[in-house]
Amino acid sequence: MPENKESATMNILAPYLERIVETYFSDPARQALCRKGERLLELGRENDKLYYIRKGCMGCFTLQEDEVGDELPIEIFRVETGGFLGVYSYFSGNRPSLIRAAALVDSEIAWIDRSALAPETEDYDSFHARFLPLILEELGTRQVSLSRVVKAREKTLHRLHMAEKMSTLGRLAAGLAHELNNAVGVCAHSADHLGQAMSAILREHQPGLLPWFEEGLARGQQVSSQEVRAHAKELMARHRGLEYEQARELAKIGGNGLDTLLEGLPDTLHDALLAWETGRACYDMQTAARHAADIVRSVKQLGGSDKQRQEVSVNETVLEALALLKSNLRQVSVELSLEPDNTRIWGNKSELVQMWVNIIKNGWDALKEGKTPEPRISISTKKHRRSVLVVIANNGPPIGKSLLNNIFQPLITTKKGESMGLGLGLYIVKELVASYSGELHVESNEAETAFSIRLPLRHENPGAAPKAN
Repeated sequence: MPENKESATMNILAPYLERIVETYFSDPARQALCRKGERLLELGRENDKLYYIRKGCMGCFTLQEDEVGDELPIEIFRVETGGFLGVYSYFSGNRPSLIRAAALVDSEIAWIDRSALAPETEDYDSFHARFLPLILEELGTRQVSLSRVVKAREKTLHRLHMAEKMSTLGRLAAGLAHELNNAVGVCAHSADHLGQAMSAILREHQPGLLPWFEEGLARGQQVSSQEVRAHAKELMARHRGLEYEQARELAKIGGNGLDTLLEGLPDTLHDALLAWETGRACYDMQTAARHAADIVRSVKQLGGSDKQRQEVSVNETVLEALALLKSNLRQVSVELSLEPDNTRIWGNKSELVQMWVNIIKNGWDALKEGKTPEPRISISTKKHRRSVLVVIANNGPPIGKSLLNNIFQPLITTKKGESMGLGLGLYIVKELVASYSGELHVESNEAETAFSIRLPLRHENPGAAPKAN
């Protein structure tokens, strides 16, 4: 029963209540102080009294056996000032009480027993008729109280169920981490060995291609797809003999490294670009292997409090996240607006990369499932006085209001079929941001969906946070 309806009903019944209290519960001989903890009703025992709570609060309990057979009292509702106790057992005859009632605070009570008689006045109805409106009101109030208890218990059970699911997922993740650890170690070692072996072979047999390979191996691709398109046109204008595909591949190198390589542009440009691509592939494998190793270590420490943190460049972690997702983002225009690299915070590199990977991957999934024309993901970083703000946006379909309100809850996912996920990605982001005492917001409309993450420059007491991809 909503509160406004309860108030309206009580206003209607107020004259009845005043009349009954004055008639039946005003005798000082049937009034007493009930001390905190003192019981008025006992479950299963007969009761011949109807109690009125003049002041205070009474708790009404049922009993439930625990695992070892002990009886535990479970509160099901309360009766406060102006309420009645013993309604069922009093008016139903010689029936046992269905509850145990005890004072939660020192309370003033009044009562009548079954010997109470109606005053012999013409304006009074029968004894039971006088109490009927209050009986119905009392039963209705208790039904509402019980429904609230049931709802609260259902919520508690749901939270426990979710906690059990998360615990199970944590155990599974730890087991997988143990199994993956050796495989990740092999990948990391092999990626390093492959880079060294290729350098040695080129140095001996094709030294002219060595700088191209080492440039890719040292830095990978550091420019966005938008920058590649713009630089490709510039290169074609400066070097008339370049074809568009060649110019586009050269533009991927970017930075001072490209300027140095172009000073000695070889005749076998195809081989040079292939050498750089091979070096970049080794770089990507090494980066992915290191990140995978960090994630495996983090998963093995799931639930622990040891989170090694140091000064980390937010921009570098964004670029690493993009490198890990390069194959996913081939058809997506990635726009970067990274403030010059003073965006350094006290944090864990792997945790930050994981945050960006989860959000970017979530955006890519939305673009793919929505079949967005000209898909775009934009990422910006900006340093403020005491924090760094990272905004990751995509131009995919907007997130529905109902989903938006629960998007950071665990096991919430819209993915179907082969791409179906566990619904943990954004939940993990929320937990990681919270461990940095940061702020996380999302806004979604027809134009774009944007995740804003604000992280303090330094946080001394990081909390534990789950790890998963």
